Amino acid sequence: RISVDMPHSIACHRREIMAMSCMTKMQAMTASQLTALSPTQMSGLSAGQLSALTISQIQSLSPSQLSTLNPAQLAGLSPAQISALNASQVGGLTAIQVASLSPNQVAAMSTTQVSSLSGPQVNALSAPQLALLQPAQVGVISSLGNFSPTQVAELTPSQLAAVSPAQINQLSMAQVSSLSSAQLQSLTPSQVSGLSVGSLSSITPNQLASLTVSSAHAQDPARVGIAAELFGEHAFLAAQRPCDVDHDRPHRRLPLERQAVGSTQFTRVE
Repeated sequence: RISVDMPHSIACHRREIMAMSCMTKMQAMTASQLTALSPTQMSGLSAGQLSALTISQIQSLSPSQLSTLNPAQLAGLSPAQISALNASQVGGLTAIQVASLSPNQVAAMSTTQVSSLSGPQVNALSAPQLALLQPAQVGVISSLGNFSPTQVAELTPSQLAAVSPAQINQLSMAQVSSLSSAQLQSLTPSQVSGLSVGSLSSITPNQLASLTVSSAHAQDPARVGIAAELFGEHAFLAAQRPCDVDHDRPHRRLPLERQAVGSTQFTRVE
């Protein structure tokens, strides 16, 4: 039996830790006793025992202790317990552990916790987990470039609305290529301006049509010129505003395109 009055008694056998099933016994443990638990002892705790820990007790556990918990143990933590973890504790979770969290556990994370997620942790988020993230949570993910193309395709228009131009700039060619027409149409002019020249070169004609319908008129004219160069000036104008293109006179264009595309050459922004 573990004595809660003697911190040194924490150095006990795994079977004694496993026998500690009573909630009152768990909650009676002091912070010093909890921090003294070895990896072997931590692995012996059941999901029920972990769920009995108070917020202050959860916060006393070190990142290395939390990193030893398996998916079944993590399942015992309530959303409230997850939301109580500090940035260091969240950062100490492995990508496998993050992937094993329930959507409700991930949704309970504060913006501070979400902003502390590393690239591998972000990459481990599943579609159900992403679906429950609030726009504000998505907006603080500093490593958006670590999303896979599949993850980027899962983001809703409202989630994308919270993404900054700087985050948009992190997207790779493959990530931009995964954006749907609905996602592209939801981008604001400032977000579109965040697209890198490299990512612009990855969009398809159909994506270009979706993009320009909502925001081409507010883009930097030089960027419009880049898109025109990539797809052919006449094809670009036809995708943007079919009714404004004279197919018998393909070089006819409106003022915005005239600023972006010179009479003899296209303007490229490096």
